[in-house]
Amino acid sequence: MNRRLLAWPLMAVLLVVAWWAVPRGLADVYGRLLQAHIDSWTQSRRVPDEAEWQKARGLFDRALGWTPGDPSLLQQGGRLYEWGALVARPTREARARRAMDYLRASLQRRPAWPYAWAELAEAMARFGQTGDDFQQAFARALETGPWEQDVQLSLAQAGFMAFKQLSQKNRAALARILQRAARGPAVHELIRLADQADSLWILCVLASDQPPVKRACAS
Repeated sequence: MNRRLLAWPLMAVLLVVAWWAVPRGLADVYGRLLQAHIDSWTQSRRVPDEAEWQKARGLFDRALGWTPGDPSLLQQGGRLYEWGALVARPTREARARRAMDYLRASLQRRPAWPYAWAELAEAMARFGQTGDDFQQAFARALETGPWEQDVQLSLAQAGFMAFKQLSQKNRAALARILQRAARGPAVHELIRLADQADSLWILCVLASDQPPVKRACAS
C-alpha cells in the first residue's frame, strides 16, 4: 500500500514531464525540417518558388502551434518571412512586416541575443526601414555580440545596404566591424557581400590594409 502511495507522486511528475516534452519534441522536429529549407536557400543563394516557400511555412506553423513562445522558433520565423518577401512581389510588404514582427517577438523573450538583433537590423535595411528602430537594432547587435562572426557579417550586410542612412555612431561602428571581419576567416564572405551590394568601395575605404581586401579592390 505504501509503495502505491509513493508511486502516485512519481507518476504525476512523469506525466508533467511528458506533457512538456512531447510538444517540445514535435516542435523541434518541425523546426529542424524548416531550418533545412532555410539552409538550402542560403547556401545555394537561391530564392525559392512560392510552392517551396509555402511548404516551409507549413512546417513553421506546425512548430509554432506546439511552442508559440519559443524565441529560437520566432527568430526562424523572421528568417522564413524574410525569404518569403523575396518570393512574390504582391506580398512583399506584408511578409517583410511579418519577418520583422517575428524577430521583435523573439527579442522580447531574449533581449540580449545578438544574432536576432543583427538579423533584425539586416532585415530592416533590406526593406528600407532605416529609422530609429534600425539604428537601435544595429547598435544593440554590436553591443551584445561584437566578436561573433555571424553578427559581424549580418551587420556588415546591413551597413552595406544602408550606409547613407547610418548614424554617425553606427557608421563608426561599421568601420570597426569591417576591420575585425577582414582580419578573420570570413574575409572572403565579407568581400562577396560587399560586391553583391555594390558596396565594395566601402570595404576598400575602411579595411584596405588587409591583403584579401586589397586584392579585391585592385581587381
